[in-house]
Amino acid sequence: MARKLVFAVNGERFELAEVDPSTTLLEFLRTQTRFRGPKLGCGEGGCGACVVLLSTYHPVSEQVKEFSISSCLTLLCSINFCSVTTSEGLGNSEDGFHPIHQRFAGFHASQCGFCTPGMCMSLFSALTNADKTSRPEPPGGFSKITKTEAEKAIAGNLCRCTGYRPIVDVCKSFAADVDLEDLGLNTFWKKGNKDATVCRLPCHSHKRICTFPEFLKSEIKSSMDILDNFKNTGLPECQWYRPTSIEELYELLNSDAFLESHVKLVVGNTGSGVYKENDVYDKYIDLKGIPELSVIRRDSGGVSFGAAVTISMAIEVLKQKNESELHSDERLVFSKIADHMDKVATPFIRNMASLGGNLIMAQRSQFASDVATILLAAGSTICLQTASERLVLPLEEFLQRPPCDDRTVLISIHVPFSTSVMESSSGANGCIDSEPTKEADILFETYRAAPRPLGNAIAYVNSAFLAHVTSYNISGDLVIHNIHLAFGAYGSEHAVRARKVENFLVGKPVTACVLLGAIKLLKETIIPNEHTPHSRYRSSLAIAFLFKFFQPLLKDLSVPEKNVQMSVSSAAATIENSNGCISGFADDLPHKALNVKQLDQVNNPDLILSSEQTVEFCKDYHPVGDPIKKTGVELQASGEAIYVDDIPSPKNCLYGAFVNSTRPLAHIKGIKFKSTSSPQKAFTFIGADDIPKGGQNVGLSWIFGTESLFAHSLTECAGQPLGIVIAETQRQASMAAKQADVQYCTDNLEPPILSVEDAVRRSSFFKVPPFLCPQKVGDLSKGMAEADHKILSAEVKLGSQYYFYMETQTALAIPDEDNCILVYSSTQCPEMAQDTIAKCLGIPAHNVRVITRRVGGGFGGKGPRSVPVATACALAAFRLRRPVRMYLDRKTDMIMTGGRHPMHINYSVGFKSDGKITALHVDILVNAGITVDVSVIMPQNMVSALKKYNWGALSFDIRLCKTNFSTKSAMRGPGEVQGSFIAESVIEHVASFLSMDANSVRKKNLHTYDSLMLFYEGSAGDAPEYTLPAMIDGLASSASYFDRLEIIRHFNSCNKWRKRGISLVPVVYQVTLRPTPGKVSILTDGSIVVEVGGIEIGQGLWTKVKQMTAFALGQLWGDGSQNLLDRVRIIQADTLSLVQGGFTAGSTTSEASCEAVRLSCNVLVDRLKSLKQSLEDKIGSISWDTLIFQANMQSVNLSERTYWVPEDASISYLNFGAAISEVEVDVLTGATIILRTDLTYDCGQSLNPAVDLGQIEGAFVQGIGFFMCEEYLENSDGLVISDGTWTYKIPTIDTIPRQFNVKLWNSGHHEKRVLSSKASGEPPLVLACSIHSATREAIIAARMEFSSATGPDSSSSFQLEVPATMPVVKELCGLDNVEKYLENLVDPELVKRIGAATALEVRATGIPYVFAPCIAVCRDPRWGRCYESYSEDHNIVQQMTEIIPGLQGDVPAKYRKGVPYVSGKEKVAACAKHYVGDGGTHNGINENNTILNRAGLLSIHMPAYLNSIIKGVSTIMVSYSSWNGVKMHANRDLVTGYLKNTLRFRGFVISDWQGIDRITSSPGANYTYSVQAGISAGIDMVMVPYNYSEFINDLTSLVKKNVIPLSRIDDAVGRILRVKFTIGLFENPLADLSLVDQLGKKEHRDLAREAVRKSLVLLKNGKSTNDSFLPLPRKAAKILIAGSHANNLGYQCGGWTIEWQGDSGNITVGTTILDAVRSSIDPSTEVVYSENPDSNIVKGNDFSYAIVVVGEPPYTETAGDNLNLELPDPGPSIIQTVCGTIKCVVIIISGRPVVIEPYVPLVDALVAAWLPGSEGQGLTDVLFGDYGFTGKLSRTWFKSVDQLPMNVGDKHYDPLFPFGFGLTTKPTSGRSFSSNLRIVKHMKGSN
Repeated sequence: MARKLVFAVNGERFELAEVDPSTTLLEFLRTQTRFRGPKLGCGEGGCGACVVLLSTYHPVSEQVKEFSISSCLTLLCSINFCSVTTSEGLGNSEDGFHPIHQRFAGFHASQCGFCTPGMCMSLFSALTNADKTSRPEPPGGFSKITKTEAEKAIAGNLCRCTGYRPIVDVCKSFAADVDLEDLGLNTFWKKGNKDATVCRLPCHSHKRICTFPEFLKSEIKSSMDILDNFKNTGLPECQWYRPTSIEELYELLNSDAFLESHVKLVVGNTGSGVYKENDVYDKYIDLKGIPELSVIRRDSGGVSFGAAVTISMAIEVLKQKNESELHSDERLVFSKIADHMDKVATPFIRNMASLGGNLIMAQRSQFASDVATILLAAGSTICLQTASERLVLPLEEFLQRPPCDDRTVLISIHVPFSTSVMESSSGANGCIDSEPTKEADILFETYRAAPRPLGNAIAYVNSAFLAHVTSYNISGDLVIHNIHLAFGAYGSEHAVRARKVENFLVGKPVTACVLLGAIKLLKETIIPNEHTPHSRYRSSLAIAFLFKFFQPLLKDLSVPEKNVQMSVSSAAATIENSNGCISGFADDLPHKALNVKQLDQVNNPDLILSSEQTVEFCKDYHPVGDPIKKTGVELQASGEAIYVDDIPSPKNCLYGAFVNSTRPLAHIKGIKFKSTSSPQKAFTFIGADDIPKGGQNVGLSWIFGTESLFAHSLTECAGQPLGIVIAETQRQASMAAKQADVQYCTDNLEPPILSVEDAVRRSSFFKVPPFLCPQKVGDLSKGMAEADHKILSAEVKLGSQYYFYMETQTALAIPDEDNCILVYSSTQCPEMAQDTIAKCLGIPAHNVRVITRRVGGGFGGKGPRSVPVATACALAAFRLRRPVRMYLDRKTDMIMTGGRHPMHINYSVGFKSDGKITALHVDILVNAGITVDVSVIMPQNMVSALKKYNWGALSFDIRLCKTNFSTKSAMRGPGEVQGSFIAESVIEHVASFLSMDANSVRKKNLHTYDSLMLFYEGSAGDAPEYTLPAMIDGLASSASYFDRLEIIRHFNSCNKWRKRGISLVPVVYQVTLRPTPGKVSILTDGSIVVEVGGIEIGQGLWTKVKQMTAFALGQLWGDGSQNLLDRVRIIQADTLSLVQGGFTAGSTTSEASCEAVRLSCNVLVDRLKSLKQSLEDKIGSISWDTLIFQANMQSVNLSERTYWVPEDASISYLNFGAAISEVEVDVLTGATIILRTDLTYDCGQSLNPAVDLGQIEGAFVQGIGFFMCEEYLENSDGLVISDGTWTYKIPTIDTIPRQFNVKLWNSGHHEKRVLSSKASGEPPLVLACSIHSATREAIIAARMEFSSATGPDSSSSFQLEVPATMPVVKELCGLDNVEKYLENLVDPELVKRIGAATALEVRATGIPYVFAPCIAVCRDPRWGRCYESYSEDHNIVQQMTEIIPGLQGDVPAKYRKGVPYVSGKEKVAACAKHYVGDGGTHNGINENNTILNRAGLLSIHMPAYLNSIIKGVSTIMVSYSSWNGVKMHANRDLVTGYLKNTLRFRGFVISDWQGIDRITSSPGANYTYSVQAGISAGIDMVMVPYNYSEFINDLTSLVKKNVIPLSRIDDAVGRILRVKFTIGLFENPLADLSLVDQLGKKEHRDLAREAVRKSLVLLKNGKSTNDSFLPLPRKAAKILIAGSHANNLGYQCGGWTIEWQGDSGNITVGTTILDAVRSSIDPSTEVVYSENPDSNIVKGNDFSYAIVVVGEPPYTETAGDNLNLELPDPGPSIIQTVCGTIKCVVIIISGRPVVIEPYVPLVDALVAAWLPGSEGQGLTDVLFGDYGFTGKLSRTWFKSVDQLPMNVGDKHYDPLFPFGFGLTTKPTSGRSFSSNLRIVKHMKGSN
C-alpha cells in the first residue's frame, strides 16, 4: 500500500502522495500553500526569518510537544503526522491578530517587517513552553515566562532595522516579573503616566491557539496498528525511508537499490545549513524511526544519549535536578555542559539538530563543534556502528579516526559521571604523596569566545576543563590529582586533549609558577593550522581560558575583581565574563579565596536590557507629530504583508539563478555544467548572447554611466554575473548554477587591480564631475605655520560593510502583450530599473512597468545594485515568454552586491599645545570597485562629514579608484560614516600626542556658529538652529558623563582583566532634499488613496505620508473633528502611474514625499473649500462623507498630482546629534560589552516620534555592526568569503547596548523644513563611532595596565581597526598579557635566569655547590635574616623555588621525583635552607623557638620544600632553630620521618655551621650526644669547621657501639655520593678555566639591574591621586641628592657582601644611586649632593626636586635582630629637613619593612628598594620612566612594631601598606611629571 505524507499547517490538513525528498518545509509553505509568513532570509538556519512552530503528538501519553524550528532546513518528509504553525496561524486580518502581533505593532517593533513573523514565532514558542511548566500561575494577562527568558527568546533571530530594543520590550511585556513602566514608547500607555498595567495590553492566554488539530490526533491513533505492521515507516515512493532498527537500516544500505545511489542519512538536516549541498541525493534515510538512536538511559556510570537525541533534549535532561540520584558534583558538571550547549546555534536549530549529527560533522568534516569539546573534557565515549562491527570508543579516539564513511552510524554517546571519570584515570605520575586533608573536589568549567555571546556563532576557541583536586596537609594548597583539558575550534582538525599539559600538571600544586609552566606547554600544543584566521589570537585565547580556570584556585590570584557602583550602568557591568567562562565549581574549595557564589555573580549572564526614550510630542499639526504605529505593521507581524517573493507565482513560472565569476580579470573561454543530476533539471542558460536585437548588454543605466548586465568575453571582477540558469524551481536553478564550470584564460591580460595602491600605480580612477567636487576651506599653509605641533602622514584604513537586508535581491518578471513586460522588483529606484530594462530589451520605457509595494530592507543596497537583478529577470522572461522570478540566495547576494566603500586614508594635522587644531589635510583613496555606481558622490559626502569640526583650514585629495572588485555602492550614510570616523581618528591622535583627554580635544574643536557658516556655506541655517553645543552640554549632564568618567577610572584601577572606556562623539550631518512627486486621490466613498515616489523600505514613509495626508485634508475642519487617518491608503509605487519617482535614499525621501502630498492636498482643499462653505451655509455643519459625495456630484476634480521641487535656499540643511557610549573590554578575550549608550538627536519637530526613534536606534545598531563586528573579507582574487550568516556577523540582541537611552531633541520651529521636521534615517549611524572610541579608551587603560611589562611603549599611540572585532581588541590589549602578568607576579623566569647566572659565576671559580636558596618564610620582620626570605606568604616562596632549575638545570620529564639533579658542568648543586620553621621564631629572634602546631608548620613553612624536592634540589640545610622546644638538628621526626620518608627526599641533609654543637643549650657541652642526636635525626653531612677530629672519633665510637647503626652511615654516604656523582665531581674535580669569562659578565650585571627595577615597590606617588610625582623629569634646573645610602655601595649591598656583616663604602665594583642619577639626567641639570644637608642648603637653593636615600646599615643573622625597627639616624631628620621644604622622593634601602608611618605625609613619593646591591641604575630606570614601577610588596608593611607579628590574613590585620600593594607607572622616558597610576593587587617583584 502506497503511503502518503500527512501533516497540518495552521490547522489545515495536507496529504501528499509525491514529494521530492529534498524539498524543505519552507519551500513547500511558500510555493504550495497560501502561507507566506515564513521567509527565506539565509537558507542556513542563521537568521530566524523562517522560524515556525512544529508540534508532535504522542498517542499513548497524549502529550503535544511544541518547539520552534528553522523551516529552511527542515525536510518536508520529516514532518509526517506533525503540525506546523506559522505566524498566520496565530492570528490574521480575517480572524483577528494575536496579542504578539498587536504588541509588536504597539511597541513599534517592526520596520521593514521581513523578519517579524519569524520573531513572532520564536517568541510564541518560548511562551508556549514556559506556560507548560509547573511554575506558579502568573497574574492574568502574563505568561509564566521570566523576563530573562523572554529576552533570550529571540536571541537567534536577526533584525537589520529596529536595533532590537523595541522587540525586547515586546518579549518582556509578557513576563510577570517585568516592571511595565520600564518598557519603551508604545501605543498602550503614555510614558510616566503611571497607567502602565497589563490590562492595557492585548491579553495573553496560552489556551488561545490550538497547535495540534484533533483530526490529526485521530489519524495518528488510527494509523498506529497499520504503521506497526510496516517494516519501513517512511515514504518509499518518495525515496524517503524510515527504518525502525539498525538491522533494517543496514538491510537498506546493503541492498542493490542503495549501493549505487547517492544516499543521505538525516535526523534534523541542520548540517545542510553549514555544508551547502551542491547536488541532490537519490535517496534519504530518516534515522529518527530507530528507537535505539533516540533513547536516553541513566545508570550508575552516567547518562547515555542516542545519537538522534536533539541538543535541546540533551540540555533538558542534563539540567534535570534528580537529588536522589546525582551527587552535587555530577549535577554541577551536567548543568555546565547543558549551559554550554545552550550557546550552541539557536533554539530553533537545537530543537532539530542531533548530538550525533554534530559529532559526525566534527569528525567527518572538521566542524568546529562546541559539543565535541565539552564532551571530550567530560570523558565521554561513543558507540559506533560500522558496516562490519560495533565499537565503543573514547570520544578522543573517535575524533582521531579517519573520517567516517556514509555507511557508518553513530549509535550513542555516553556522558559519564565526573567522579568515575576522574577515578578511572587518576594518577599522579610519580608525584610526592601525602595525606589529603579532605575528599577530592571535582571542578568543571567550559569556555567559548565567539563573535556573539549567546550563540549563533562559531567560536574562535572553545574549551572545557575537568579537574580532580585535593588539598594536602603540607600546605593546605590544592594539588591536581587528575585533569582533562579539551580545546577545540582553534584551527585544528578536531577538538583535542592537551595531554602534555595534563601530564605536566598532574601531581603539582596549583601555583602561579606551575600555571606559567603549563601555559608555556600549552603554547606548544595549541597551534592552529596554516591559514587559520587570527591564529595568534586563538592561541592566546586558549591560554586565557586556562588562566581563567586556575585563577580562582590560586590564593595569590583569587581576590575577585571589583565591580564599582555605577549608577544605572552598573546593572550591566559584566555578562558572563564577556564571551568567556560558563562558570561553576562543584564545592567550596579548601581555602577561603575561592568564593564560588561571588564568582558566579560576576559571571552572571542574566542581565536585562534597559532603555529610556525621551520624546516631546508636537500637537500643532495633528495627527502629524503623533507616535502612531506603523502602517500595515500587524500585517507584517502576521506574515500577510506581501513582499515581491510573496506574490504567488504565475502559471508556468520559471526561476533564475546567477552564474558568477570567481576570477577578478580573465577571458571567458566557455561555460559548461558538471554532469550531475541537478543540471538535467535546468531549463536553459541566459547570457549576453541572448539579449534581443536592438537591446544592449546593460545592467544599470543612469546619469553617471552604465554597467554591463553580463560579462561577455571578459570578466572584470570576482562575483560578476556571467548569466543566469533557468529552471522549474528556485532550488533547481540555484543547484544548477553551482554546477557551472567556467573556463578562464588570462593570456595577454595585465594583473588585476586588487588594491587602491595598485590603482594609483596604474592610474586607474573614476572622474568626479566638477559639480560634485567639494571645496576646500581656509589656507592650509597658514594653518600649518600657526601650529605648535604636527602629525604628518598618519594612516587609517577602513573596510567594507555588507547591507544584510533580510530580504535578498528579488524580482518577478511577467511578459505581457505587445512586447510589454511587468516587473515586480524589491528596489529603492523603480524608475532606474524601468529605464535600464527598456534599454536592455530594446523597447520603449512605456513598455516596461515596474511595481514596488514594499522592500524587506534596503539601506542603499536596493538602489542601483537591485537593477541588474530586475533586468536579468526581465531579460529571461522576455526571451522565454514565460514568467520568471529570481530570489538570490544569501551567498550570491553577498558576492554580487558589494557594499560600503573601503578606503585608505593618510592625513597630516597641525595643532596648538592646548589641542586646538589649525590645519588638516587628508588624502583618501576610495575603492570604488569595477563600475562607478554612486561613487562619484563619495568625495562630497565624506568632506561634508569631515567638516563636523573646525579644523581651521581643511584641504583634501580624494581619488576614486577603479579596481577589479565588485562594485561598491551607497550604503546608509555613504561617505558620511567614513568621513566622520576620519575626523574622530584625527581628534584621538591629537589627544594621544598631547596626552590629553580625547573628549576635551573634541570640545575644543567644535564649531562656533561663525565657523559653521564658513565650513557649511549655504546649509548652516540660522544661528538658533545650531543646537549641537547645547545638546552636548545637556547630554553630558543628563548622562552624568563626568561622574562616570571618574567611576570608570576607579574601576580600571581596581580591575586588571576588565577595562572600561567612555566617549562622547558628536555628529554634524548634511542632507539634501530632492524633487519628489506625490498624488492624492479621493474616491467616491471618501476613502483616500495616495501615491508617492518614495518606497516604503521600513523607514515609516507610508506612515508619515498617511499622517500628512490626514493633517492636510483635515485642515478643511479647523476643529480637527474629522479623523481622516484611517481613510488613507498609500499604494505601491508604479512607474507607469506616478512618474519621476526618483531614488529613495539620503534620509529625506519621507519628508519630501510628505511635502509633495501636502501640496497636493492643499490644492484639493482649495477645490473643496468653497463647496464646503456653500454647503455649510445651506445645511450647517457637514461630514467628510457628505462633502465628498457632493463634490462628486458637482464634478470636482478629486485627484491631484504635485511634483515638489525644493527651493535652493532650503535644499540642504544640517542635522545634529551626540552620543555617549560606555563599554567594558575583557582583556583576556577581547570581547567588548556595550554597557550603555545615551544618544540625543535633533529631529526638529518630528513627523512621527515613534518612527524616528526606530530609525535612530536601528541606524545606531547598524553602525555598531560597521565599527565593531561586521568583518567583510575577500580572498586573494577579491571574491567575498564572508558570504553568509556563518561568516558575517551583524549585531544581535546580545551585542547591543545593555542600556540604550535616546532623546529626541525638539529644536522647535524651522521655517524652511517640512512642518519643522528633520531627517533621521542615516545620521545616527555615525554616532556608533562613540562605541569604537570608548573601546579605544578601554584598550588604552589595558595597555597602561600592562605597559610596564612591555617596556617604554606608548599606551595610546595605536590605530584601532574597523571593525574592532574581538581579535583586533585582544591583540591591542596584548596577546601575551597572561604570561607577562605571571612572570611579573613572581617572575620565576627571571629568578631562574638569576639562578643560571649565579651557577656560571660560581662554577667559574671551581666551586660546584651553593648554599642557596633560602626558602624560609619570614613571619616577623624583626628577624635578622628576614631579608634572606622571599616573603611572608609561602605561595610566593614556593614560586621562587624556580631558582633551583636555574642553579641546577631543568629536571627531565620522566626523572624520578625526589632524586637530585644537576644537568652539567655549567650548573651547581643547590641547597634549600633552613629546614624547617626559620622565620617563624618567637619575636623574630634568630636561632630561637618556633611555636606552632604541626598543621601550621606543614602549611606555612613546609610547602616550599616540597617544590624544591620536585625540582630536584640536591641538598637541604637544617635550621639552628627549634620547633616547640625541639632543636631542628635533633628532630628525627621532621628530618628523617617527614623530609626523607614522607617527602621522599633522596639528596643529602647538611647541618648548618657548627649546627650539631648547638643541639645542647650550651654549645658543645655534650659533644658526643650532639653527634649521636644529629646523625640519628638524619643529618648526612656535618659542617665541622674546627674540631673535626673529635667529631670523627665520636662518630666512629658511636657506630662501633651500634648506638648509630651502620645502615645510617651507609644511607648518608649513599646520599652524599649520589650528589657528587650528579655534580660530576669525580669526572671533573678541577675548575673549568673556560668559564673564567663568566665572572662579572656584563649580561649578568644587566640581569641584576633588571631584577632591581622589577623588585622596587612604589608606595606613594603624589600627595593626591591626581597629582603624580613620578616619573621624574630628567631636565631640571637643579636637584638635590641626599641621604646616608645615596653614595654608599656597601649600604646598597647589605650583609654577606665581601665581609660576613657587610661594610660601608665602595667595597666592590658597582654603581651607587648617586652615580646612577648623574648618568641618567640631562647634562644641563645641576646635581647637588649632600649626605646630611642642613636647612640652609635646602632653603638656600632653588631645587626642582630632591632624591633622599636612607635605610638600614648592613647586618647578618643575629646582628640584624631588631625589636624596634626604627629607621636609623640620621634618616628621619634628613627626611624632615629636605621633604619639609622641597618636593622629594624618598628611597628606603632595607631588607625588610621599617617604621616610616610618621614620615609618609611629608614625602611626595616613597619607594621601597630591597638592598639593590651593585646595580644602582636599576632604581633610576624607573625613577626617570625608562620603565614603569611594577613591584608589589611580598610582605606586609606594618604601622608600628606593636602590631608584630602581623601577616596577611590575620584577624588583626591593619597595615600601613598591605601585602601585594604597589603602585604602577607607565614608561614615559621621563618626559613629564604626569603618570597614570593604578592599584593592582597580588603581584610581586623580585627580591
